[in-house]
Amino acid sequence: MTAINACETSDAAPAHGASCSCADRFSLTRRGLIAGAATILATPRAIAQAPAPKPRRIDTHFHVFPPFYVEAAREVVIRTLDSDPRPALNWSPQFALGEMDKHGVETGVASLVPGILWADKATARRLVRQYHDYCARLVSDYPARFGFFASLPLSDIEGSLAEISHAFDQCKADGVMLHTQYDNKYPGDPAFDPVFAELNRRKAVVFFHPTAGDCCKALVPGLAPSTVEYLFDSTRAALSLLVNGVYAKYPDIRFIFAHTGGALGLLANRAEAYIRRHPEIVEKLPDGAMTFLRRQYFDIANSVNAPVMAAARAWLPPGQLLFGSDFPVLPLALTASALDRFDLPETERAGIDRDNALRLFPRLGQALPRQ
Repeated sequence: MTAINACETSDAAPAHGASCSCADRFSLTRRGLIAGAATILATPRAIAQAPAPKPRRIDTHFHVFPPFYVEAAREVVIRTLDSDPRPALNWSPQFALGEMDKHGVETGVASLVPGILWADKATARRLVRQYHDYCARLVSDYPARFGFFASLPLSDIEGSLAEISHAFDQCKADGVMLHTQYDNKYPGDPAFDPVFAELNRRKAVVFFHPTAGDCCKALVPGLAPSTVEYLFDSTRAALSLLVNGVYAKYPDIRFIFAHTGGALGLLANRAEAYIRRHPEIVEKLPDGAMTFLRRQYFDIANSVNAPVMAAARAWLPPGQLLFGSDFPVLPLALTASALDRFDLPETERAGIDRDNALRLFPRLGQALPRQ
């Protein structure tokens, strides 16, 4: 199991600036992380420097399930995932690297799902602190193979601001992952402005991962929320930011939406027509609704099929699509193999695989020399 030092034994997260550094708080051992795992024959840095098959993808929709998180949220994970939970429950760096190498992924930008939406404030603060420190050690152990998105308890403004400071300043996070709603509030709600103001000051990348609100978890009996509702919640989150002027107010945040933005591509023109009828919204969007939406980024997780890709490519500039797999919730091969068979122009394909992500995460292109 993951070895945890004395810094992790307290129920409360250490205050920002406490003496435990990110790299020291977790020691990722090589045994016990996955039941039945093969004996590890290479050091982390040797694995990190092994050349990955081209096209050396950067996976921006890539989940990790640290052992301490599985222990705390096991039943939540099982209940939330509409898939075989075993790859998540048995996640390890070695398992992830093996799948990445098979499918040409050089770097996975880690995020935590289903996050800490289920937890009370004290538990949420403790878990996100542990998660950030775990990821800092993961990146240190495997240079170039992992980045990570910080996870914030967004309903807890004070806790979120503290974790932004800790995650970026001490743990060197590559961005932030937020869910599409918190306590049935969408991200454009003015209550969240202090967090977005700080993220804007830091010129942060913010990745939105969908969830389902209390209203909509069982609208169609027998149909999991992840099948339909997640896509509409991503759409609602993106439009919430739009109509509340968040894109314009915080222009230095770069936003990523999962699954090509859900239904956003199909509804963007309808939303724009609505906005034009409401001057109080128009004044918040000096560049126009579609301009703001087309500036955002969208991953292709679970989206590499002809209808979805045609829609995304029809309304988005080619530089806004990113490779994403939803691993290990979905097999990495599901997206990678489908994209390998998709007939895209070479420059567009290179952009999705890697180049568009490097505009957001230039650090990832500098960690190891290109092959």
